[in-house]
Amino acid sequence: MMHRLESGCWLCSLGMALLFVGQVKGRCGDVLSMTKGCSARHIDEPSDTVIGVSEFRLFHNPRCSKSRAALEIVEAHQSRGRDIEIVRYLDNPPDADTIRMLIATLDGSPGDLVRRDPALAETGVDVEQLSNPDAVVTVLLAAPELLQRPLLSDGSRTVIGRPTENISELLDG
Repeated sequence: MMHRLESGCWLCSLGMALLFVGQVKGRCGDVLSMTKGCSARHIDEPSDTVIGVSEFRLFHNPRCSKSRAALEIVEAHQSRGRDIEIVRYLDNPPDADTIRMLIATLDGSPGDLVRRDPALAETGVDVEQLSNPDAVVTVLLAAPELLQRPLLSDGSRTVIGRPTENISELLDG
């Protein structure tokens, strides 16, 4: 049986904190696995891609100047041996589980993940509804271009790179 990431779930918190390939026993005694591109899941179940094996993930839009500035910071850390995956989220949009992980680990409220662009009105979701994590998931699945950028996540904490010092803080912390 698949274990979905949920805000406040002890297993999800544990799973998001594990950034290596290994095994963990859940409270129910089931053996869970963390493998490349998987969430906490029962062994031999198909993956939904939530947490990769990289130490960090930068959600990047090359057309955004703040995102390009964050990429420069990330590349400097990569040159010193940090394992940071660059996700061009417009080319490879995050799935629902990844969005839920970002919400659960975000330094801020769920709605902070959504840009307040005119395209938001086209989704049918009002700004007031963005305090609901399910509404944020719905919006970002329908319009990935509304994902706030840049984002850096280590699986247990996610920061928005506005200002870009937030990126440096998480990488240096």
